[in-house]
Amino acid sequence: MQWWQLVVGVALAGALALLAWRAARMRRRNVEALLSKHGWSRVPEDPTLVDRWRGAPFGQGTNPRATNVISGAYRGHAVLAFDYSYERRHPAGGTVRDVYAVFVVRLPRAVPSLELTPQGLADRGRRLLGQADVTVGDEEFDRAFRIRCHDAGAAALLRPELRRRLLQGGRRPYRFVGDAVLTWELGPIDKYALNATWIEQVFDVLVDLAGSLPPDVDRPRVT
Repeated sequence: MQWWQLVVGVALAGALALLAWRAARMRRRNVEALLSKHGWSRVPEDPTLVDRWRGAPFGQGTNPRATNVISGAYRGHAVLAFDYSYERRHPAGGTVRDVYAVFVVRLPRAVPSLELTPQGLADRGRRLLGQADVTVGDEEFDRAFRIRCHDAGAAALLRPELRRRLLQGGRRPYRFVGDAVLTWELGPIDKYALNATWIEQVFDVLVDLAGSLPPDVDRPRVT
């Protein structure tokens, strides 16, 4: 390697490090601005959240933690966001920690348990093999989401208004459980906070879902 190549390499590494530092600072500022704007509070960790809900991304790996916990009110609903992480063995040896940003909005009442996950290639292949899924008769929605529920009344939540808002919310998982609706993304909250309004956008979807619930669905009989 010639001397000028070394100089260019060092300069490039320095520039990338500076950009990463500026991005991290912007993420922190954006989160702090939202906390101040909405009067939300934040605590470093809350162990009670680790096993409050079942299903992905919870209940996997070892040494689970709920950190960077944000709570407060948004558009008249109690909201919660936190980083959920756990350790798992890496195929090459050792362990790695997977992190998910989890968002929760309290519902006005308890509803039957229902989980929606974006349809993938494996789901489409299973349907081609004749393995039945729960469907609602809406071709666009059934093509976009896989429905999992244990209560026949749960699918009754998926009225047209709620389906429309779910489709508008983007390809992400959702779970209605008890008096809460959840969604989650791979990676910590701060990873997405470079977009100053991203956290609000996620809460907007969940609050809209809470407001789109039909009024005549019974409490859950199976959880």
